[in-house]
Amino acid sequence: MQAGWLFAFQRSLRKVFGKWPLRLESGIDACYNSPIMKSGFIKLISAVFTSFLFMQIIVSAQTWAGTYNFDEDGGKTAGGTPIFVTHSLVVLESDGGYYATLKSNGYQTSRDLICQGKTEGNKLKIYFVSYGEDNIFELYRPGDLLLTLERRPSPKGEQILTFWGKFLPIVPKNEKTGRIYFVRQDEINLQ
Repeated sequence: MQAGWLFAFQRSLRKVFGKWPLRLESGIDACYNSPIMKSGFIKLISAVFTSFLFMQIIVSAQTWAGTYNFDEDGGKTAGGTPIFVTHSLVVLESDGGYYATLKSNGYQTSRDLICQGKTEGNKLKIYFVSYGEDNIFELYRPGDLLLTLERRPSPKGEQILTFWGKFLPIVPKNEKTGRIYFVRQDEINLQ
C-alpha cells in the first residue's frame, strides 16, 4: 500500500471531524483516485501539515532543563593578554517552574547570578533574582529580564536563539540579538 500513512491520517481526521471533506460515494478509494489526489496536492498538504504538527509537539514537549554554554573570544589586548569569557547557564526544573544560575568568568569578568525562568511557548525568559557568592559587580535589579532563549526548528535540527535583555556579552560583536550564542551542553558533546 503506497499511501498507507495518508489513509491513516484521513481516518484520524474523519474520527475527529466526522465526514472527510472530499469523501465521495465510494469512500477513501474514490477520494484517493480523484483528480485532486492524483495531482499530489492533497498529499503534499497532508505531509506539510503532519510535519508541522509533529515538530510543534516535539518542541513543546522538550524541557529547558540543562546546561547551556557560550564562549566569547575577543582576541588579545595590546599587551597580548587573551580576552576570553565563558558564560554558563544552568537551568533546573521544579514544580514551581524553572530556576537558573548564570555565571560568566574570564577576562575582567566574574558574574554569578541567580535567576528564575518563565516559559512562553517556545521561549524561555531568564529573569534576575539575586547575586551569587562569586559576583563582583551589581548591575541588575530583581525582576530584570536578562535574556530570552528561543527554540526554532531548522533543516539541521533545532536551533536555540538568544535575545539579549539587560545581560549583554562582553565582546561588542556578540551584541547582535536573535542569533545562536548559547549551546546546550549535550549538543556540544555531539559535535
